[in-house]
Amino acid sequence: MTLIEMIVTLALTAIVITLTTSIIVRVLNETAGENATISGVQQAQEAERAFTQYLRSANQLLSIQTNDLTFESYAGTIAGVPQIETLEVQLCPTTSKYVDSLELIYGLPQTGSGSTGLHECIAADSTTSTTTPVPAGARLVEAFDIAPPGTNPVVDIFSYFTYEGGTFAQITTASAQLSPTTVSAIGINITFLPPPGGATRGYHTEEGTTVQTEVFLRNSSQ
Repeated sequence: MTLIEMIVTLALTAIVITLTTSIIVRVLNETAGENATISGVQQAQEAERAFTQYLRSANQLLSIQTNDLTFESYAGTIAGVPQIETLEVQLCPTTSKYVDSLELIYGLPQTGSGSTGLHECIAADSTTSTTTPVPAGARLVEAFDIAPPGTNPVVDIFSYFTYEGGTFAQITTASAQLSPTTVSAIGINITFLPPPGGATRGYHTEEGTTVQTEVFLRNSSQ
């Protein structure tokens, strides 16, 4: 083998190794990206199920504002006596323009100030975090990341239904605000997001789970 043949052989070998390595790296990156997407979607689905379960625990709505609900929920029994908790869920902006948050506040007072909701965001990363002292016992228990629904005009992520004549009928948010106790079901239209993550070759862990469903309240008066 001459020196020229050896140089050509080494050059071709280097090209083949480079191409092979590039293909292997690309396949590994795509596999990692697909796995991250699957994990992200699963996390978004888990967030959706958790949030929906909170609403399903509602016994009666106490207050309705735009993208802000306050409701009673049973929290088990003590010595045979049902225990009632007051919860609030509200849409809150965050420091990211791509993500909003659904804050779930637990343990609101049963009567007096705050019993129908704080109507203020209390999470540290909210751009409108409250400056008002939070009532004793009230605390943020969940903050679900969701895709911003839109603010111009404001998009309501909740819809409301009453049960009349053996059927469910949708009513306007304004009507539901006037008579929250007549609401028998809540429709939700939300895109839940997993925790922030990276993106690889077009596969994004931020891909969300969009939920369009109705949650029926356990309201004995309906």
